[in-house]
Amino acid sequence: VALLDREGYILKISTALKGSLGYSDAAPAVPATISELAPDITPADWQHVWQVLQKKEVYDVNTAILTCNGAIYNIKANFKLLEFKNQSIILCWLPFSTT
Repeated sequence: VALLDREGYILKISTALKGSLGYSDAAPAVPATISELAPDITPADWQHVWQVLQKKEVYDVNTAILTCNGAIYNIKANFKLLEFKNQSIILCWLPFSTT
């Protein structure tokens, strides 16, 4: 699970997702944006996701996710718009595991 802002910056990423992607305290930093984590989601695509979520409760996107070691996995990412402390954020569920 990850939380993202309107510009696609990753605000928080779960320990489980970090581990599945191969990131740890000793590994390189976790990607800063959704476009770095899922390279085929461009900034323009991200704005489209944001716009769709203004009208739909949940939006699914078929995408590829990039792991710490450069491996690419095809997944279906699930996005949901949340309001938290007067701020709109997007909850992103990435059903991903290398096991």
